[in-house]
Amino acid sequence: MKITVLSSKAVKPHYGDDGDAPATTTVVPLTVFDLISYSDYMFGIHAFHPPSPPNAALEAGLARALAEFREWAGRLHVDPTTSRRGILLNDAGVRFIEATAGDATLDADMALRPTPEVRRFHPSAAATEELMLVQVTRFACGSTVVGHAMHHAVGDGFAIARFLVAWGQATRGVPIHPVPVHDRASLFLPRHPPRVEFEHRGAEFIKVPSDKKKNDEKGKENMRNHAGDGEDDEVVIEQVRFTREFISELKSRASSTGTTRPYSTTQCLAAHLWRCVTKARGLDGDHATRLHLAVNGRARVRSSPGVPEGYTGNAVLWAHPATTAGELLSEPLGHVAELIRVEVARVDDAYFRSFIDFASSGVVEEERLVPPLADPEAAVLGADVAVYCLLRVPFYDVDFGGGQQFLYTPGYYPAEGVVYILPTVEAHVAVFRRAVETFKGWSMMTKRIPAGVVSESVCFLGAGVAVRMKTKWRVLTLFLDNTQQALDRAVTTQNVFARRRDERRKQKEKSALNGAGSRPFGRILADRPGFVAIWHHLSQQRSGLPPGVGSYDGH
Repeated sequence: MKITVLSSKAVKPHYGDDGDAPATTTVVPLTVFDLISYSDYMFGIHAFHPPSPPNAALEAGLARALAEFREWAGRLHVDPTTSRRGILLNDAGVRFIEATAGDATLDADMALRPTPEVRRFHPSAAATEELMLVQVTRFACGSTVVGHAMHHAVGDGFAIARFLVAWGQATRGVPIHPVPVHDRASLFLPRHPPRVEFEHRGAEFIKVPSDKKKNDEKGKENMRNHAGDGEDDEVVIEQVRFTREFISELKSRASSTGTTRPYSTTQCLAAHLWRCVTKARGLDGDHATRLHLAVNGRARVRSSPGVPEGYTGNAVLWAHPATTAGELLSEPLGHVAELIRVEVARVDDAYFRSFIDFASSGVVEEERLVPPLADPEAAVLGADVAVYCLLRVPFYDVDFGGGQQFLYTPGYYPAEGVVYILPTVEAHVAVFRRAVETFKGWSMMTKRIPAGVVSESVCFLGAGVAVRMKTKWRVLTLFLDNTQQALDRAVTTQNVFARRRDERRKQKEKSALNGAGSRPFGRILADRPGFVAIWHHLSQQRSGLPPGVGSYDGH
């Protein structure tokens, strides 16, 4: 598919025919949250079925929206005396690109998959001062794709989505809601005296330049540990779609550990995908691993002044649950979900306020600290996993007049270990090509048992393994807490079945259906705490079961 650019222009804010344009010399200082964000662009692609408004209407709506969101039409600015970074509200404009796919029709499943080809549908942000660039691509079928590149220093994912929603509202001629809040100065003022109640070194900040060489060597070591040779080193994006039934089962498994409060979809998916990526990497059991999960301060900062819904900047910190690869893969899913819940709960109002005080105290400058997330080239996370959860980000509320989009996808981010959880409850996961099959097996909770052991499959349910064993007599389903033990039990169980079958033929007597707890096979099942055995009888007759196998009251 060839994409042809038809035009490229700068769209500036339109304040109305009778409106007075504001000053174009105002500088809005970046907040401490803006300064620790990635100093790079965020990409997104939105696909719409016909009908769609003409490009002229989209351009006019963009100009009206920019009059309310001037930051996106400005430029990054560095104060020559203080070196303080900010946004110059000079109304220089947003890049607006019109493109066509010619005679091609839009097959979203093919054209918009997370591959390098999706980059054709959003502007390149290389060597540009513009803080926002958009591309509108038309297809012969009438479908429209709107791609964007928006600088992260201006706003986080929530702020970006709010602007896109406002652009749609302005195009439709309806009032912008919620009303944007641009007051970056007063929302995040430090307290006097400052109260730094948490350690922010090593979390939001790291030390340089003394650690730079060490960090570079660590990055190279991570590359050596996780990279092979040739094509297997390529990072690919795996797209995993989760059904409602899958999510329900995942949450049920996580909550089965006795928690008094069910785990959320985010907690369960983050736990599950953290395990999947770690398994795919093949890390040693004692290898430390962390999950980096973005936490939105709009719902966390409760002390006055809080963060309004319409706030247009960054308001995100990160939770960092940590464990070892061995514990991550051997413990139940609920254990991992609890690690995440505890760490996310720590990033509360007190933590946000402590961060503001620390970042504003002068210590950052004195100790030459920098945010670890400020380097977009840090593409290899080593043993860590970074999760961006967009479940509640209103990208699907974008409507330019022809109805809401039918597909949203982030850009192509081939950074191994980075996970995007989309509003459609699917995930884009960056993994090395050589690890794809292992990742697929764990992510969809299915994996084949080695040939000759059993004839069915293993279903990964959270931290457990459901071993489905098909014998001459019946089908047995066993839930175990460890993959290797599941396979070992499968071999042992098959041998027991064979021995019992021979005994049955010799003795020619019926099998007892109850009392498994005191019989040899029952002991095989019972020696795993937290184990549940469920028999699926394929007929009303039970005489074909081997002696001692009937019921098991496992707790």
